[in-house]
Formats: sequence, structure tokens, C-alpha cells
Amino acid sequence: MLISFMHKSGWALAALTAGLMTAQAAPSFDCAKASGDVEKAICASAEIAAADKKLAETYAELLKKLDNEAAAALRNDQRQFIADRDELFTLTTQTQERLTERLEFTLTNREKILGTVEPTPPAGLQGTWRNNNALLTISADKAGKLTFDGNGTEQVTGYWTCNAEGVVEPDGEAKGKVAVDNGWTIELIRAGSVLKLTENGPSGTVPYCGLNGAMAGTYFYVGAAH
Repeated sequence: MLISFMHKSGWALAALTAGLMTAQAAPSFDCAKASGDVEKAICASAEIAAADKKLAETYAELLKKLDNEAAAALRNDQRQFIADRDELFTLTTQTQERLTERLEFTLTNREKILGTVEPTPPAGLQGTWRNNNALLTISADKAGKLTFDGNGTEQVTGYWTCNAEGVVEPDGEAKGKVAVDNGWTIELIRAGSVLKLTENGPSGTVPYCGLNGAMAGTYFYVGAAH
């Protein structure tokens, strides 16, 4: 069953479902005004509606706890998440059932991730950091040497992945640089409660990522490095 079929009949009951949905199961928006396949799919399932509402609540609470720069970064990260969420329903190779399953998982997983973000992380680069696309681990050995391990993936189809690792050359407590492949470097900078990652090197594809992949961006602290 392809998306073209879903447009015709897949969400035909969404409006009726929205009218019957209880307040407890209502999502973060008004189902009477639902537009697009994603919102209609959310309104068509009490479980997905509940996941959407919980995510919205966790996101709103986290925003209140972050400093201004981190809050702005989280808004940008959430916009990327929403774009990825909506792109799910452009996949014409997956059934309605599979897309609905992925939607519920996507919302639930995002809520869990946001629930682990610590608004006031310890000083320094060490720790586990993540955003919508990637996970970074910066750990120290007994001698205090820092190592970097980063993994990322495109969230909708997985058409690119990234995997970079190396030794962090610290520049004070809040900055560091990692030498990677083919003359590329990863620069790490603490900015308040977030970690900013930039990628510098020759023109062309980032050597530790697939085509069009990258890990540059702002990351949120989710716990100590393991």
C-alpha cells in the first residue's frame, strides 16, 4: 500500500477520530485543524497522539530550563526533527502501517532524548552530547587524555552515516581539536551549556561521512561519558 493510496483513503477516518478523541489522548495541537498526512496520522491514533503531547510537554519544559543560546539551539534542532518527521510521509516505498509505526517510534524516541538533556552540565568538553542527527562521546583516560568518538546518521532514510574518532588536543578547558582523515579537523567549543562542533578541511565530502553527510552543529549534554 503506497502513499498515493493513503492520500485517497488512508486517513479518511482521521477527522472522525479527532472528534471522538478524549482530552487525555489529544495531541499537542487541535485535531479539528489537522492538515497534512502526519498530523492526520497523529490524530488517528490515541497512542501516537499521547506520544505527540508528551513530546511537546517535555520540549516546552526543557526550553524553560536552558540558557538563551541553548534554547535557540534547541528550537533549531526541533525544527530539524519536525522536518524529518514530516519527510517520513513522503516515502512511497513503505506501507501505511509501517509509516505509522515509525511515526510513533520517532515521537517516543525524541521525547526520551529530550528527557535526558541536562540544562547545567559540568564544565569542560567531557561527556555524552547529542542532537537530532548525531551522538558524541568525549572521555578521559586515567592520565587525563581526552578521546573523541562521534556517530551520526540521516534520520529518515539513513542515506548517509558519519563515524569519526581521535584524540582531542585541548586548548584550555572549553576548546579542543581532533585531527581526522585527509587533513580534516573537528573543532569543539563549549558555549554556555552546549557544545559546538565545526568541521574544517579541504573542499569536498567530509571523509568520515557518506555523501552529503556532516556532524557540524550544536550538541546538548545528556550525561557522563561511558
